[in-house]
Amino acid sequence: MPEFVCQFFGSPKFFVDGRPVKPDRRKAVALAAFLIVHGKSISRERLADLFWPNFGRTSALASLRRTLSVMGKVLGKHWFEANRETICFVPNENISVDVAQFQALISRHSTNSDALEPDVLEKAAQMYSGSFLSDFSLYDAPEFDEWQFARKEAFEREFIQIINILAQRHETLGNDDKAIKYASVWAEYDPLNESAHRCLIRLFGRTGQKGLVKQQYDRCRQLLDTELGIPPDSKTAQLAEKALGPGSFPVKQIPTARDLFPEQSFAFIGRPRELTAISVILIQHGARLLTLTGPGGIGKTRLALEFATKERISFAHGVFFLPLANISCLDAMMAALSERLGLLPDKRTSVLQQVQDFLRDKKILLVLDNLEHLEGINEQICLLLDNTRHLKILATSRSRLELGREQVLSVSGLDCPLQPPGKKTEQIKTFFEAQAPALFIAAVRRVQPYFVPHAGNLHDIMRVCRLTSGIPLALILAGGWGDTYCVRDIADQIEKSIDFLQVGQADVPPSHRSIRAVFDTSWNSLSQQEKRIFMNLAVFRGSFCREAASAVAGTFDQEPDCQGLSGIIRKSLVRLDPVTGLLSLHTLISQYAEEQLVSSGTQEMVLNRHQAYYLGMVRTGEEELIGPKMMAYRTDMDLAFANIEQAWNRAVLKKDIASLSSAAAGLYVYFDMHGNYLNGQRLFSAAKPLAENQQQPFNPVSGLLMVCWFDMHTQSVNAKPSFDQVLGFAHQWLRSTVKSSDDLSRAHALLLMGAVSHKKKSISGPFVYINKAYPGLPG
Repeated sequence: MPEFVCQFFGSPKFFVDGRPVKPDRRKAVALAAFLIVHGKSISRERLADLFWPNFGRTSALASLRRTLSVMGKVLGKHWFEANRETICFVPNENISVDVAQFQALISRHSTNSDALEPDVLEKAAQMYSGSFLSDFSLYDAPEFDEWQFARKEAFEREFIQIINILAQRHETLGNDDKAIKYASVWAEYDPLNESAHRCLIRLFGRTGQKGLVKQQYDRCRQLLDTELGIPPDSKTAQLAEKALGPGSFPVKQIPTARDLFPEQSFAFIGRPRELTAISVILIQHGARLLTLTGPGGIGKTRLALEFATKERISFAHGVFFLPLANISCLDAMMAALSERLGLLPDKRTSVLQQVQDFLRDKKILLVLDNLEHLEGINEQICLLLDNTRHLKILATSRSRLELGREQVLSVSGLDCPLQPPGKKTEQIKTFFEAQAPALFIAAVRRVQPYFVPHAGNLHDIMRVCRLTSGIPLALILAGGWGDTYCVRDIADQIEKSIDFLQVGQADVPPSHRSIRAVFDTSWNSLSQQEKRIFMNLAVFRGSFCREAASAVAGTFDQEPDCQGLSGIIRKSLVRLDPVTGLLSLHTLISQYAEEQLVSSGTQEMVLNRHQAYYLGMVRTGEEELIGPKMMAYRTDMDLAFANIEQAWNRAVLKKDIASLSSAAAGLYVYFDMHGNYLNGQRLFSAAKPLAENQQQPFNPVSGLLMVCWFDMHTQSVNAKPSFDQVLGFAHQWLRSTVKSSDDLSRAHALLLMGAVSHKKKSISGPFVYINKAYPGLPG
């Protein structure tokens, strides 16, 4: 019979003959853990209700059978028995279960605390490698979660009792090192129990470690103040003062958590998805390093502070916020961190070692804010994580840290409805309560307390939110002008220049007094290659694909550097849609990039690339839109339409009739597929004057522009064009082609004449002209 080992302290693990195995279904893991720990026979119906409460009885029993099958295939079937009615765990000498061994070792302890020798208790303590089924849960089985939580609490109470006994026994025996070891664990797992803190204070005092006495007392005071709002018991304070000596208490106090967080001028608005995501990553999934990334002003710091405030109770030894924007090197950072943690100077060890020693076994959340500029910060974070057990770091940065253990959460602008609401009062109210409008309104009311949003200024508020892309700092700066500008004028000023978004308040950090200052910081962090690519991306409108970015925004003397593009994305200047893979720039960032492009003197060259790429895409569409992949290509053109329109209009402005004519057929097929004749008429009308310009020689293919315009125009508007005028143009054009012997242009002229004849409802006329245009066609 194979050896079967189960470990349920910590994350659940299974071993068969020393080889780790894991069922690929969480329900199978949970079912195995429940059967083994429960240890008694249980009915199938009860298990079905426990694990599949939202299923009908038949479906739940079927799911139980499938899960048992998976469990048996991976873990083996020798350890449980199942019949038609019940299932139960069958222990034997080849099965090892850590929780069962733990309970067996302490079974006599409940009646006689002196019955077990320290080595037996220590063996039991060593088996407790973490909370019961830590970081494991079933979101759709609440009764199982309740059972798991109850068992976790029971095991933890038993563990704390063992640690308590070990600490006090070793203290009595004079084994100070072991006593400190167990007392530290006791204080970690039972942080609000002053007896644990007093035990450590006594031990540190009698071993001459006055600095640690002070730290332990301050930690006790902070925890009690944060969680219960009470001071330490007088016995604890007196013990600390006695250990430190007369007149030396208190030397320094660790500030409470609320004192560590900077004051905020605005109430926190929105971000429920982001707060949930941070909680899941750091608390439920147990990640130790999470970086919030995004461009400057997007609200990374505010989001981190809100999470730290809300989830402070999840970190037994506190939450510490360390702003790094004004820190220039790692030594200064460690000194600031030591100060924030309340550590006393010790010349015998380095500051880094002191910090690591302090954090080693503590459950602390460290918020490192604005760290992207610190050289070597990656290695420093690795050292902190490698030399501590429970430390978790929530970092904010404009770029990711590029560490293997790093989790990344990209922070975007606040939500704003894409479409204006209906006219009902409730719909309008809902719009104003959306994240971006709500923050802008709050910012306006800070300088104009009686400001009332209403249906009349709703569209202008929506314009402000759209122009700022919901960037919180931009919304706050825009609202700051509410005492001197109406909302419409604020939106107009933002459209004119990003320099409108600035304030002069002395209590605002210089880096956040204007959007330009924020963007300048990001610009200065880019390499020369990244700067070229970033400013070139300003020519795009809306979203664009990576292929387009490579073709348009690359350097001018070589193929574009995909690493350069990826670097800009990772520095939060370009957004990547994880679903579509499309890229885009925030509106304000695009304005800033365009300024840099204009200053470089290369704007025309990049716009030429943009025009060539998108009109080339349309030209290819002439065949692709009638081929086997026509729906996929149509979708690609839908997503690229804003850029296609910009490329077309630029070609019109440049009077580039050759590019327009070569793309005309593809654009016509695209509009015809959609039945979107109104937009087709609009774009072809812009190009029509170029084709009919009699002062210029006829272009061989310009007639196709006229044909496309004529068909789109007659299908999209009620007013018909002057048939005689169009027909006169076609005749004049035909005579010109005869003189030049241009067969292609002659065919297009005849095709236009046939289209006019068709619109005039002539029966035979269209066929006559088409046969002349294409004599090879069958009659």
